[in-house]
Amino acid sequence: MYFDRITDFIFRSEKPEKADMIFIPGSGYGELAQKAAQLYQEGYAKKIVVSGKYSILQSRFQGAVSPARYQNLLFETESDFLKQVLLDCQVREGDIIQEKRAAFTYENALYIRMLLEQMEETIPEKILLVCQAFHGARAGMYFQSVFPDAKILVCPAETQGINRENWYQQEHGIRIVCGEVERIGTQFPDMILGREQTEKRCRKSCHKSDSL
Repeated sequence: MYFDRITDFIFRSEKPEKADMIFIPGSGYGELAQKAAQLYQEGYAKKIVVSGKYSILQSRFQGAVSPARYQNLLFETESDFLKQVLLDCQVREGDIIQEKRAAFTYENALYIRMLLEQMEETIPEKILLVCQAFHGARAGMYFQSVFPDAKILVCPAETQGINRENWYQQEHGIRIVCGEVERIGTQFPDMILGREQTEKRCRKSCHKSDSL
């Protein structure tokens, strides 16, 4: 079909392999944490990093979108929400690393790297990246740019009822997926051209917080 190239590009997905860590970029969709917990329980990695404050477009975390059992619970950040889902899925608290500053995907990657450096954790050589299915291409590009020496395997979780087989059959799916294509076209050049400035700002934020 004429949209197959969009499908193949946006819905990036790789078979999981034994890795050093699992990363989850910030989200209000607990399915990401459930998928990460499944990979953890199956022995693919021993540590999970959850990242996220709340969207740069919001002044606070708007709350969990799904699963429904979390919708009426209060969480300060996306990271706090995702951590709770992991704990409910029997992930050991000591195996969870939290990052709570990031407000968008590129910051997820940057702040995770900076946090691991501060903790004197070995920078992972192989990473399982769990994100929403339609976010695979963009998230993979951002994280690969920040972890250039790592092998990153995107292991997506389906959310919002959108997957590679049905996205073009519903208006919501079409707008979400085509929005990802647009964001890659607009955000990625800005990320490349402004990378040094963005990283400097994030490191300054980390140092300022540590000194308080």
